[in-house]
Amino acid sequence: MTGKRLITSLIQLLPLILVVTVIFGAVGGYINYFVLEHEYTATTTFYVMEPVQENDGDNNSIITYYEKLALDYSEIAMSRRVTMTTAKNLGLDGLSEYEIKVAPVDETRVMELTVTGHDIEMVKEIADEMVDVFTDVVKETIRAENVNVIDYAYVTRTGPMRMQNTILIALAGAVLVVGLIVLKEFTDTTLRTAEEVETVFDLPVLAQVNRIKSTQSSKSKNLNKKGV
Repeated sequence: MTGKRLITSLIQLLPLILVVTVIFGAVGGYINYFVLEHEYTATTTFYVMEPVQENDGDNNSIITYYEKLALDYSEIAMSRRVTMTTAKNLGLDGLSEYEIKVAPVDETRVMELTVTGHDIEMVKEIADEMVDVFTDVVKETIRAENVNVIDYAYVTRTGPMRMQNTILIALAGAVLVVGLIVLKEFTDTTLRTAEEVETVFDLPVLAQVNRIKSTQSSKSKNLNKKGV
């Protein structure tokens, strides 16, 4: 297969590539705009830290201490005790339908809890309730009193990325067709031009016979029409 032959095939099949791209884009657009539900994320931030005195160690040890403490609070917030209590308080069987994350904000001492789901009201209620339950658990288990909620849950729509997904699906259709064309050309061993014959056999082409369309079938049709 030569590059020229591949380009020629792609140009000849360009209408097919465009049609498949449009079909994939239409199907992807329908799914993204009419099938997939909106996705919402509720975000709340809180500050739970135990003060460290300057004489307790150097700055590096203090930073390490706070990093470990942040990990501890993340694990507590995601613990079964906190999640199941939250679900019970809200009359839910569980929180498996929701994506919940707890992590420090930009390596600071502020913790961020996010709840993502399709119910805009429920994600907010879960986020707020989780913070309250977490506060009670922290005070009870590690005797930390400086638990401060900075922001109760505020909700934003985070998905799906409808236009972006539609474009990606359309491009996937185009890539699929182009890939099949390339694969077909790679597996096609027929020689179509004199140049290809000379390249493969390293011999000159002495003569070339053009393809002539047979007229026998058309003559037979004309005779049948005339009743002969």
